[in-house]
Formats: sequence, structure tokens, C-alpha cells
Amino acid sequence: MAEECGFFNAEIGESGDYDRVYLAQTFAKYFASFIGNGVFVKYANKLQVISTDIPSMAVQVSSGQGFCNGYWYENTDTKRLTVEVADGLLSRKDIVVLRWGASERAMWVDIVKGEPSSAPKKPEIKRTQDYYDLQLAVIDIPAGALAINQENINDTRPDSSVCGWVSGVVDQIDTTNLFAQFQNAFDIWFEQMKGQLSTDAAGNLQTQIDNIMTFLPDVPNDDFIAFITAK
Repeated sequence: MAEECGFFNAEIGESGDYDRVYLAQTFAKYFASFIGNGVFVKYANKLQVISTDIPSMAVQVSSGQGFCNGYWYENTDTKRLTVEVADGLLSRKDIVVLRWGASERAMWVDIVKGEPSSAPKKPEIKRTQDYYDLQLAVIDIPAGALAINQENINDTRPDSSVCGWVSGVVDQIDTTNLFAQFQNAFDIWFEQMKGQLSTDAAGNLQTQIDNIMTFLPDVPNDDFIAFITAK
């Protein structure tokens, strides 16, 4: 199908069947077009992985919401996850993920166990047609550990390559290319202007521009506006 649209009311045809049927995946596709994957960041502790009140071989996941491929998830209370017993001789790394499962038709938070090793590596997150992970944290489990402390937990929610934040309904637009176009247009204009100005006038204009660009990074917006106005 080359063109798609929605959502419109269905009407009953002569056969008694509705002429339009919308599936959950249709709605998910729609929402995924303007809401990016990640953890909703209204508060910094949302879906944060922390140690238990009395350190033990377990962690807690704070309440919060996540979004994955058009589907939403909410944890309304603190969830406790048990960490498997540490190896006696080798360390390992586990990861805590928010997992979307196609066949399960659900999303849930879980621990993925790593392999004990003298140089442990964290397990790879799953991102296939069947499963899609948002990695919330990496847990370092030293050999012989009897409890998980907060310093053993590495928060990876801010890392957009494995999780990231949903800070707005629409992903922020990357303006790098747009800025480059503006810069290129200005450079062309300035070169043309230099040919119409005396050497002193062109040099003075360049000096003022250089002064402004030097001043800009260190000054709050209001002060910068006042600076430009004064010029």
C-alpha cells in the first residue's frame, strides 16, 4: 500500500462487516512516528535502578514510565529484582532492561545475567523483531559479592544508544545542517560585501563579528541581547 491514513470511523457494509479495522500495531506505528523511545524524564529518578534499603543480592526499580516503538509502559510502584548469586572466583556484569516482547504482547523490567569472567563484559541488549530492550543500568557483581551496593550500579538511562530520555512528544530536530547552510550563506554574502567596502571598513566589520562570536559563549542570553543593542 503506497498511501496510509487514519483514523476514521468504520462503517458497516452490506455484508455486516466493518469496512475499516485498526489493530494495536497500527496505533503503535502512529505514535512511534512522533514519540521517541526512552524513559519519560519528568523526574530524574523515574525507572532508576537503585540498591535495596538494606543492601542485598537484589536491586529496586523506581516507579516511572517508558516508551518503546509506539508502546507505553508504566511501573506504578518500586519493583524488586533478585540478582543471581555471585561467582566465587570471577566477576560479572548484569544489565537491567525494560523489554518489549512481541509474542508476549507486553513490556516488563528484568535482569539479564552476564557471564563470569576475569574481564567481564555486559550482555548485549536485544533489538530484534521479537524483542527490543531499553537498558536502564549495568550492575557490577564482584567475585564473592554478598550484596549489591549503590556504587555497583551504573545508571545508563541517559545514554541514547541503549536507552535515552523522552523529554517531549516530538524528538528534537537536529539543526546542525541548517546552521551550516546559514553559515555558508553568510560567508558568501560577506565575501561579496568585502568587494564593495574599503579595506578599513571590511576589516572593522570582521573585527566586530569576531568580538561578538568571542563574547557569545560566556554570556547569558539577556546580557548578549543587551550587548547587541548597545552596538
